[in-house]
Amino acid sequence: MIKAIKIIILALLLSQVTFSQISEKAIGINLIAGTIMGMEVCYQDKITDRGLADIKLGYGKMNTTVNLRASANYDFIIPYEADLNFYIGPGITAGYYYGINNAEFETSYSGAILNLTANIGAEYYFQIPLKVAFVIKPEASLIRKSEQLTGQLLFSYCFH
Repeated sequence: MIKAIKIIILALLLSQVTFSQISEKAIGINLIAGTIMGMEVCYQDKITDRGLADIKLGYGKMNTTVNLRASANYDFIIPYEADLNFYIGPGITAGYYYGINNAEFETSYSGAILNLTANIGAEYYFQIPLKVAFVIKPEASLIRKSEQLTGQLLFSYCFH
């Protein structure tokens, strides 16, 4: 199943379909590295000329823990060149941790995730319907004393 999904995504990313450089929608894979390691499926939709909704669903791993998470951000687009944009925006992440055993918490923790987040990033559009983005994403928990900082690399297929 996962192999089939990877093949479909790769085929979409490599297709030679013409598209507008600033596409209205994108779907992709987000690779996460930092305090949390993981992967997310991402959907982006351009809401206004300078506003982008960014919705992600995925999993992360911290030490021996696994978490499932969903996040939503509203990103303000700052155009730089025809193929390059910068963006920044607030958001929220919700999900569930399974069995954290981390010295930071001093005890094992399983429970809800509710974090305030921010996206600070840059995205580059290629001549094929593909964009690549690099994002720095700080998060602060609303439930317990916890903060994360991750770097994220996003590969997206763009469409209208």
